[in-house]
Amino acid sequence: MVNSINELSEVSRRLNQKSDKINAVIKGINEKLDALNFGLEVWLDAEDLADNHWQSQPESQNYREKSVIFLGYCAIEGTWQLAVKGGTLTQVWDRGEIETEELTNVEYKTLLKATRTIRMKALPLIPQLLDLVKAEAEKVINSIDEAGEAAENL
Repeated sequence: MVNSINELSEVSRRLNQKSDKINAVIKGINEKLDALNFGLEVWLDAEDLADNHWQSQPESQNYREKSVIFLGYCAIEGTWQLAVKGGTLTQVWDRGEIETEELTNVEYKTLLKATRTIRMKALPLIPQLLDLVKAEAEKVINSIDEAGEAAENL
């Protein structure tokens, strides 16, 4: 049990110091990625940071939705940086298989402006996101090479 407001004040001070460290890590990654000039938008759509549960509609046995938040890298607020994309993910399925999946009510926010909880959940996913940036860059390189070869063979 908390004995005094001073006790809470100390805990708050320590929490904010740790949060500042998270922000410094995110800023550092943003600066390094920006210097590399990838210019490729990528999202870890398989990793939902929101931890919300599916809500089924009582009148429909094949429809459900939930609020989701995804970590990504995109151009936002005039620069390329780590970001989060939130929205409502809706699934409709037939005979046990997903027929359609749609993300609506989409909102983008820099990771630095996300809640502390989301920033903390995002940190361990950053290596996976960087792997995705690399893979996407390699795909683009291959596509450019293939297009160049096709143009030469005309």
